[in-house]
Amino acid sequence: MHEKKFYLVIAVLVVTNLMSQRVFSQTVIDKAVYRCQYKNTTLKDTLDANYFTTDFMNLDIGENSVVFYSSRKKEKDAYKRKMQESGTFDMNKIKESPKGVNNYKVYTNYPNGKITYQDELVGRRNNYYYEEDLLPIQWTITSEKKLILKYNCQKATCTYMGRNYEAWFTTEIPIKYGPYKFRGLPGLILKLHDTNNHYVFEATGFEKLLTPEDIIYDVKGFHKISKKDFLKIQYSFVTDPLNFIAQSLGVKIEGISTPGERSKEGIRSDAYLPIELSK
Repeated sequence: MHEKKFYLVIAVLVVTNLMSQRVFSQTVIDKAVYRCQYKNTTLKDTLDANYFTTDFMNLDIGENSVVFYSSRKKEKDAYKRKMQESGTFDMNKIKESPKGVNNYKVYTNYPNGKITYQDELVGRRNNYYYEEDLLPIQWTITSEKKLILKYNCQKATCTYMGRNYEAWFTTEIPIKYGPYKFRGLPGLILKLHDTNNHYVFEATGFEKLLTPEDIIYDVKGFHKISKKDFLKIQYSFVTDPLNFIAQSLGVKIEGISTPGERSKEGIRSDAYLPIELSK
């Protein structure tokens, strides 16, 4: 069921992207000096404990700001551009396209004192970003220690946006950041997961870049909205994606008699497992 639904949604996503070419406008906001790579596993369905997706994320660390993003996003975007240029799509090629790629980016301390969250839901009409204040996370540092990669790490815990987390950080890399929006410990976070293991981030490597790389801020074609409004839109997309697409485009999709009507499978609120449970 998951696979069939996935390919149907992907096919519609390709069509909507063919209909909306994106114009790129980029601003260099910093230079990345360090990069930490993470493996990210995410539970996608509470009714199927084995339905996880896996992605590989980069944390690019500059002097004043950091950005967290999928290292496979460029591959996915290249695939979409190729499909756009051909003007057609092949279902067999869609099945071979990158899967489980996170579309979001998180910029920390850009603008100054803010977090910017950027996400692409479906097509150009549903690209959004929001800003929120860079508020401190209340960590409790424990005495537990272990080795991750080649670094001595120490355990810390926190509650963040409705979830309880365990983090492992190393003071051997005195960088106060970590995956997603996590920050504020006296060393780089090399592993982080919520206590239900719905979201797991584990470092696979850390490096100082031979040549500093641009940290690019790009919101051209994205709509700025409030975090509250974004979460409402995200909920609609995740719980009933076909209906969401039909409403966005004003078209009829098999299984939905008119735009705005529920798909045959109905709305499944339990399919919505956001990393942030509270606003």
